Amino acid sequence: MSGKDVFEAFYKKDFAKRLLLGKSASIDAENSMITKARSCKVGRIVAAAAAAKHLTPVILELGGKCPVATRRSISGKWGSNSGQTCVSPDYIITTKEFAPKLVDTLAQELEKFCGKDPLKSPDLSRIVNSSHFNRLTQLMDDKKVSGKIVHGGQRDKSNLKIAPTILLDVPADSLIMNEEIFGPLLPIITVDKVAEGFNVINSREKPLAAYLFTNDEKLIN
Repeated sequence: MSGKDVFEAFYKKDFAKRLLLGKSASIDAENSMITKARSCKVGRIVAAAAAAKHLTPVILELGGKCPVATRRSISGKWGSNSGQTCVSPDYIITTKEFAPKLVDTLAQELEKFCGKDPLKSPDLSRIVNSSHFNRLTQLMDDKKVSGKIVHGGQRDKSNLKIAPTILLDVPADSLIMNEEIFGPLLPIITVDKVAEGFNVINSREKPLAAYLFTNDEKLIN
């Protein structure tokens, strides 16, 4: 049986007369079920509204801060819609020793991808809307990280474009480290040993995904 057959059977049995997807219906209306793929902030709003008014069952696929624990990484961060996907790498953890080489390599690869003026590149995805553009610029302009930008940082509000941006050694209490970025900004956190990165990850809320690049079998297992 195909997914379409299952979906149609689901409707015919009246288990879900209305299914809320994206903006196709209102959370204020009476729905049999609501499914949402959004940020934790939006997820709380949807769940609270559904539970408070109609006791509607809710299925939420929530984003999070997806870490990359790495000694070597040419990230697919910016190739996936400028980081605007739920499982896009949100920050990198690497060693203090390896960080300079990592930044240089990422910068070189980004120039190959976007050119010397990334805002003019046809391959650079736009930010989804002006609200998210403003949110991302606020993350960059936070006093705690504005001096931590080591690559990129350019923005074009009229075209909703932000250049791929790398930030090095951002503080844990900065805005950018306390919400899902969902955009082309990539903080790098440095540790003495890669294994210490697991302490960083475990000290935060559980991520939607995590990525590890290493040849060390002890770390893999």
